[in-house]
Amino acid sequence: MTNTLQKKEAIPELAIQANEISQAMYDLGPYARKLVAVAMSLMSPDDGVYDVEFKTEDFLKAIGLEYRKQGGKTQSRIIAAVRECLDSHIEINKPNGDWEGYTWFTDSKLQFYKEGRAWGWDKITMSFNPKLGDVIKAFKIGYSKISLVDLGKLQSRYAIRFYELAISHAGFAGQGGNRRGEWWFEMSLDDIRERFMVDRKRYKVTKDFRVNIIDKPIEEINAAGIGLSIEPEYVRYGKRLMGAKFLCRYVKPGEPKPTQPVTETGQEEEKLRKAFPEEFEKLKVEALAETKKNPGLFADLPGYIETRAESTAYGKLRELHPEFFKKGKKNER
Repeated sequence: MTNTLQKKEAIPELAIQANEISQAMYDLGPYARKLVAVAMSLMSPDDGVYDVEFKTEDFLKAIGLEYRKQGGKTQSRIIAAVRECLDSHIEINKPNGDWEGYTWFTDSKLQFYKEGRAWGWDKITMSFNPKLGDVIKAFKIGYSKISLVDLGKLQSRYAIRFYELAISHAGFAGQGGNRRGEWWFEMSLDDIRERFMVDRKRYKVTKDFRVNIIDKPIEEINAAGIGLSIEPEYVRYGKRLMGAKFLCRYVKPGEPKPTQPVTETGQEEEKLRKAFPEEFEKLKVEALAETKKNPGLFADLPGYIETRAESTAYGKLRELHPEFFKKGKKNER
């Protein structure tokens, strides 16, 4: 191990994760990714310690599993996950265009125990690559709080990736025309393939890629009951699928999933436009000018800038008249 171990009495419920990590390029299986998340949750930003140690039982509890009920299969999964962590790397594209690549860990240790017929891994020690550790520790610049229990409920690697990507953009909730508790981010298909490190030989057919890398993982998130809903709004050029705008929102436990969110939103926007036509046009002009300065990923697609500007204008109009739909609901009653 490289230095003094960072130990804590218990694994916290939330892992503080730098947004650079959430939005980076890497490929880890679900168990390995949860192991990394727990290890990150134990790192302190205020020291030069990059080694963490925790009990296997605490790791399993943190991700919503019970140690005694898992048996020998869990021991095999843990060592497989540790090996995967040691063999994997992460790539980060910096805002200035620089590219950085790191291994996750320099080394690891599983402490063995045997009591009668019982055996297994008692403690896990993970030593982060110090240079990557500095990136992880710099969370004050931009960070997210990742719930370890919520992470534990997700079983596919791509569901975990979309979860952490969504959370890394949650700081925009309620801002820039977004409703309270709602936000969005957009990605091209090439960007998703690159960030998730999906081999070019896999899912060559666009439909297969969409179903397996986007649709199914997002359906898993929406069904997991973790307080987050994501709806992809696909962007096409003609019949060609280019990418998606991912509409995110916090949901309350037991809240039913809207069956036609896009249609309902469209109906609301039309009502707003008819109620405040001049104000809408003014906001649209302002939004169009701003969108041309920061057009986003799909600027080259015909009509996209105008569509995005309209969406921004609707959002700002909604912020300016929060009472509009409240009155509408009263009238419906």
